[in-house]
Amino acid sequence: MTIALHLPLLMKRFILLLLIPTLAFASKDTIQFKNLSITVISEEQVEVYLGEEHKFSVDCINMLCQVFLVTHPTPEYDFSDGAITPISGLLPLSTENLKSWKARNLNHGEIEFLVKNSNYSSTWSRTSRFKINTENGAYYVYTTEWDWMRYGSSVPAN
Repeated sequence: MTIALHLPLLMKRFILLLLIPTLAFASKDTIQFKNLSITVISEEQVEVYLGEEHKFSVDCINMLCQVFLVTHPTPEYDFSDGAITPISGLLPLSTENLKSWKARNLNHGEIEFLVKNSNYSSTWSRTSRFKINTENGAYYVYTTEWDWMRYGSSVPAN
């Protein structure tokens, strides 16, 4: 009987714990880059619109998914235990980093995001760079993917 009475309270606390990260980013800022509106929702979520038209978004649901703002044509980073550690040319995704990047790049024709995703054992990883045109929202994607077949594979590699 005692557990049944406390269950709703426990559920409320659990839901509150789930919402705390969301509440930290409750005030979403939208930043204008030429014709694009870019909204950072969290460290793992960004949306890009051209007017009312959706052009690009990232929504990482995996704990080992990371999103960065690329600030240099050849960013440097270390990759260890399924995570990227930026060395140069990458900034964590945040409204403040977007604002500071915009201030330094007044003639920006593109904005670029790096998205890294891997599994929990770090035997598989995909790193994609999304280069978005700030005039029309079109983008290129460059992807590097690797997979470690620890026990080999019974299927052809092609």
